[in-house]
Amino acid sequence: MMHRLLPIACAFALAACGSNDSDAPAADAARDEAPAVSVRVAPAEVTDIQSWAYSQGTARAIRREFLSFTEAGRVTHVDDALRVGSRVKTGQLIAHQAPERVQADFNAARAALREAEASLQLARVTQSRYRTLVEQRSASQQELDQARVEVEQASAARDSVARSSRRRRWAWTTRGSCRRSTACWRA
Repeated sequence: MMHRLLPIACAFALAACGSNDSDAPAADAARDEAPAVSVRVAPAEVTDIQSWAYSQGTARAIRREFLSFTEAGRVTHVDDALRVGSRVKTGQLIAHQAPERVQADFNAARAALREAEASLQLARVTQSRYRTLVEQRSASQQELDQARVEVEQASAARDSVARSSRRRRWAWTTRGSCRRSTACWRA
């Protein structure tokens, strides 16, 4: 009996799959708009999943220092033991500049300081002379005031030159491979 009912059930199923004539133009239009897609069927397989991933990037230090000299010049020595990422200790010699340029800069700073000190000394002598002339009534109080202002200006200029000379970031030393006439970078 089951064998007889099976063909009838299949016939009903096929009849139910038929299309309604009112839906036929919409189905044809959808079929015309969508491009055909080719697919490849493959059987499912059991495989191991890769547990690592490859990517590109850059590792950077948490704390990074960029070293530079305060003046332009030729670097003549860099510590041979240093490599990218090397640790350095406080006071360790890292590099030094060519002594010619550094010595010239040092001499220029020293000359500027001497010039400022000489200007201050001249302004003090001039002020002293005007003080004497004012006491003798041979010069005016205005001339003495002008001499006093010149002393103050010369003193300020000398202090400024002295501060800028001390602010130099290089270390002048007499020990090790960093000679007195060389600008050195120390950690």
